[in-house]
Amino acid sequence: MGALLESTLEEAPSIEDSLWPKALEILRGIVTSFESQLKVVAGGGAEDPSVSARWEGEVAGLFPSKPAVVPSEPTLLAPDYLVPTLDAEVLSYFAPEADEYLQTMERCFSVCGRTPRMERPSMCSTVWPTRSRDLHTRSGTR
Repeated sequence: MGALLESTLEEAPSIEDSLWPKALEILRGIVTSFESQLKVVAGGGAEDPSVSARWEGEVAGLFPSKPAVVPSEPTLLAPDYLVPTLDAEVLSYFAPEADEYLQTMERCFSVCGRTPRMERPSMCSTVWPTRSRDLHTRSGTR
């Protein structure tokens, strides 16, 4: 019943204006039945499926019937879609930037990595924290 209530509320915007008085009556009924079913289950009893079935029928009348969805065949993605061929001109834009990232990371590792924390140049406090982002960016340019 909880799932029915949730799905009904999610779809509520599609209920026609003229059906809202009936919709509110149905929602109140679902909530009341849900509460009584919770008490039964809390007391060790079992939920009565006929109560849910009744409300499912009531809710169905609130929504326009949807056309049956015909499942389509799965579409296989072409290899060039998954790993596209990049134009040499496009690659030429990324190569200098990738080299710049590599040089910055090399400087960072060589200077900051071997220098005690208190003696590190200011470059270490600005460049070192960005190494992860740079590595991520660099891996995306391959």
